[in-house]
Amino acid sequence: MGYALLIGIWILHALQVFVPETGFDALWYHLPVARIIVEHGGLIYDPDMYQSLNPLFSDLFFVVGFAIAGPLGTKVVAYVFACVAMFLTY
Repeated sequence: MGYALLIGIWILHALQVFVPETGFDALWYHLPVARIIVEHGGLIYDPDMYQSLNPLFSDLFFVVGFAIAGPLGTKVVAYVFACVAMFLTY
């Protein structure tokens, strides 16, 4: 029963991966920084985007997904992290 519930939760969360991103944090912070890094091929300071001066440790995880599949790729990365966290806590 426990595994069925866990798999059901994973499936419900997987559906959210395919919904357009509307969260303030992603649209105004994470995705623009990832876009700049991918466009320039490395870490760069953009004077029009103060977020590029902030520590980028967590953003760098999402850059790989963004480089492969754009905003959908970043959501897949977040989904995989969530699944790993649920698996480890279970």
